[in-house]
Amino acid sequence: MTKRISDNKGTEKNKKSLINYIFIAVIAVLILYTVVSMVNQQAKIAESKEELAQVKDKIAVAQQENDEFARLLSAEDEKIYMERIAIERMGYGYPNEKRYYAMSGN
Repeated sequence: MTKRISDNKGTEKNKKSLINYIFIAVIAVLILYTVVSMVNQQAKIAESKEELAQVKDKIAVAQQENDEFARLLSAEDEKIYMERIAIERMGYGYPNEKRYYAMSGN
């Protein structure tokens, strides 16, 4: 009879150690999942910040264009506006006008 009691204690110890190993494995998996999730979130945050910076740059450019258009539209002399558009966008110029353009060092 004593043998059976000692066998039961051994199996109980084995069951407890198995439960402990399973518990440790579950905790390790949860910790690993948390770490991976945090790394992925950090990558997404960095990507979103980069996109935000690009959008802010585009907004700044658009705001400058809008300010320039508003200034030109509010100009009292429409002739100045028309001349500027003709020169800048259409490439027109005055007779005998010489234009100098900056050339990059190719």
